[in-house]
Amino acid sequence: MDAPLARPSAIEIRIANVDLPTKLDALGAALAAIREAHRDDMSVQSWAALHRAQEAIAEAIIYANVRKPVHTLPAIE
Repeated sequence: MDAPLARPSAIEIRIANVDLPTKLDALGAALAAIREAHRDDMSVQSWAALHRAQEAIAEAIIYANVRKPVHTLPAIE
């Protein structure tokens, strides 16, 4: 039997059949949890990796928004 954790140290993300923004939100929340759990003991390399991951998610969100179909009015005949 596993001992209870003193603080969150294991994160599991299950991404089901959901849209891309929901997946990216889940990843962003996971990064926020990691940042909060390790705020006081992160190395410079860890902070840099965290920022790179956040930038990649932000870029993916922007790209996902650009690729959304534009709703247009039906053509007038």
